Amino acid sequence: MPGSNTIDWSTVSENGNYTVGSGDAAMGVTISTTTNGDAQSAAVSDQGSPSEEGLWVNDLTSAVVTEVTFDAPVQNVSFEIFDLDQNGTDWDERITILATDAEGNVFPVSYSDLAISHTTSGNTIDAEGISDTGTNTSGAEDSVTATIAGPILSLEIIFEPGEDAAQTGALGISDITFDAAPDGIVEGGGAADKIDQYYTDDPEGDMVSDGDDVVEAGAGDDSIYTGDGDDHVSGGDGNDIAELGAGNDTFIGGEGDDSVNGDLGDDVLHGGTGNDFLRGSYGNDTIYSGGHGDGDDYLWGGYGDDRFIIEDGFGNDTIAAENQDEVDGDTLDLSAVTSDLAIDLSGGAKGVGSLTDGTDTLTYDAIENIVLSSGQDTLLLADGSGSDSVIDFALPIDNGDGSFTAQDMLDVSGMTSDYGSTPVTTRDVTISEDADGNAVLTFPGGESLTLVGVSADDLSDPAVLEAIGIPAAPDGYITGTDSDDVMTAGYTDADGDVIDDDDAALPGASGDDDHILAMGGNDLVFSGAGNDIVEAGSGNDTIFAATGDDTLIAGSGDNVLYGEDGNDVFYAGTGSDSMEGGAGNDQFHDIGAGDTVVGGDGTDTINMEGAGPYSVTYNGADPTSGQIQFLDGSGNVTGTAHFSGIETIVPCFTPGTLIETIDGPRAVEALKVGDQIKTRDHGLRPIRWIGRRDVTSLELQQAPHWRAICIRKGSLGQGCPAQDMRLSPNHRLMITDPRADLLFGEAEVLVAAKHLVGREGISRDAATTVSYVHIMFDQHEIVQSDGIWTESFRPGQQALAGMDTAQQEEIFALFPELRSHPDQAFPTARRIATRQEAKLFLK
Repeated sequence: MPGSNTIDWSTVSENGNYTVGSGDAAMGVTISTTTNGDAQSAAVSDQGSPSEEGLWVNDLTSAVVTEVTFDAPVQNVSFEIFDLDQNGTDWDERITILATDAEGNVFPVSYSDLAISHTTSGNTIDAEGISDTGTNTSGAEDSVTATIAGPILSLEIIFEPGEDAAQTGALGISDITFDAAPDGIVEGGGAADKIDQYYTDDPEGDMVSDGDDVVEAGAGDDSIYTGDGDDHVSGGDGNDIAELGAGNDTFIGGEGDDSVNGDLGDDVLHGGTGNDFLRGSYGNDTIYSGGHGDGDDYLWGGYGDDRFIIEDGFGNDTIAAENQDEVDGDTLDLSAVTSDLAIDLSGGAKGVGSLTDGTDTLTYDAIENIVLSSGQDTLLLADGSGSDSVIDFALPIDNGDGSFTAQDMLDVSGMTSDYGSTPVTTRDVTISEDADGNAVLTFPGGESLTLVGVSADDLSDPAVLEAIGIPAAPDGYITGTDSDDVMTAGYTDADGDVIDDDDAALPGASGDDDHILAMGGNDLVFSGAGNDIVEAGSGNDTIFAATGDDTLIAGSGDNVLYGEDGNDVFYAGTGSDSMEGGAGNDQFHDIGAGDTVVGGDGTDTINMEGAGPYSVTYNGADPTSGQIQFLDGSGNVTGTAHFSGIETIVPCFTPGTLIETIDGPRAVEALKVGDQIKTRDHGLRPIRWIGRRDVTSLELQQAPHWRAICIRKGSLGQGCPAQDMRLSPNHRLMITDPRADLLFGEAEVLVAAKHLVGREGISRDAATTVSYVHIMFDQHEIVQSDGIWTESFRPGQQALAGMDTAQQEEIFALFPELRSHPDQAFPTARRIATRQEAKLFLK
């Protein structure tokens, strides 16, 4: 029940600090009384008839104020005013009572037992006569009862003369009674309280209702039952039981093993220390595990999207999230943990796992989302670990020098690429994005990990995957040793690359396309299936390429290379190499003195580009065999290579010219319609048409002016062109020269390749066949070829006339306007200099 108290004037005085009442009903009171200008004040004394102790004033000539201040709000304040009367002009008495709350609001005063001689105005009562000439106290006609409902914090009593006399007579007040006002907090005692809607032991009279209750159970093993409303419950110490009912409730536990059911609503539950049982039940609840290593808690989410907040020193806790009635799923929030955690996601069941900081271990199930800690967390994955999602995964810090500083990590030591014994590597991980743009790492067995807040681009560099703990993939090169190796199918190098293991990893390769580096020693290599690249390295190596279109590179030493099946490409090395093409149309490059080339079946070619002076001698009537003699500057023979089964020896091809594209330089013969080409004037532009004209040996004999113009590397300046290049005679190069600006008003002009013949390094080509590749855009463009600027194909009248009918019709279908006015439809990108004009500024 509410605590009722009395300010008993026999135990207090007109000034001082006191405690009235005892126990839970105790109340602090401060009393202060003023003194007027005539040194008069109020004092505690016995007066009147019957004599009664109270606070009295006598013969006041001006006001005296007594203020009573309470430590907490009070209500039902009541006291009696003694002997309020007037006797003509001898005395006249008046009292004003100001009762205020904490905000300064003045409460009304109710006066009862009034005599006919009493008048009131607001909180002031005035005497207008006298009923008894004596000094009367309790129950007399001149005495009045004052009552204030409250709640108030301060009571101010102003004693003063009335307007009909210069002074008062004897005037006093009785003991003051009051009740403690409810403070909105239902408080338990120190024992084992049962706090429910029938609980009445709160000192201020507060009770549990269906409103928004505040309950402070205090010490003891309490049982707390709240109703509807958003309640706030502090369990305090002890082993408490709480049923929170409907509403968005909050429970704060203290010491002890608490058992709490949030029931309906979005509840917030703090277990505190001890082995607590916290159950959210229905709604989207937030449940805290007690930190500081105290207690092994059981946290049960129930229905809804629940959030479990874990703190440092969480103890050996168990979380049962329960995946019912969810939208976003349940979340394990570790963001308040500052220590490094090992989080085991290796279990096959979705949302089931455990974590540890090395001291405490927490297990959980039915968790859809995990927010990682602020420490360095390690996520343990294994074969069959299922699909998991984590939030706030901290990527490694790029140190800017190729190295990284690790933050959160993955431990994939329990994961394989084949559900066997082959460890998973960066090559086995597929990076994609979910609908929200979050990176998803998918592993060979279908396991996946979503990193919320991380994009796929953030993980596009394999070095980043390595930095978060995924072992580096083999580099794609099958590398031998410096010993005499035998490298055949199944050979595995130091970092796991295998010959013919369907594990090609290098750009453009697939399946069994291997890149083998034999390295030092006298090696025996069988490259097997696929389009392989084999580099012999140093030593006297023997290489068998088997099937596929292979590339064999001799290196140093005296090597024996067998292309076997497929259209193979050979590059001789610095020693005396023996190369045999086998079946297919094979090509041989970099032939030097001491080499032997056997073409085999198919149409085979020796490419002598960049070989320097040489002569070819055929053996009798066999046009496919003979010798290549290498000459010095004086024409003396310096060495000889032998060949057989070679159908063509080509000094250089027009195919092979490198055109600058969006993806870097690409051979002109590899381009296709739609490829984006770098142009000088208009940035990247797509190819609209590609044509090719293969000129036979007979045609070149009949029309020698069709022979290509050979422009040697660097003949137009440092690195211009970047390699020996061949152009058709009428193909124009862009020349930039101040003299052209003086002559034509333009510093950049186009000059036909044939008009450059005679300059050092530029001559007619001696090839017996030639192929010309044309690329055409929506307009005449300047493109970069082998490092110099040249024109694209321009379908003028003369150029179209030199094409066959099929090619003409292709172009007319794309550009119908060319059929009638080709030169007008395709204006030139630059001024075209005539032969004579070119001579003026190219001297």
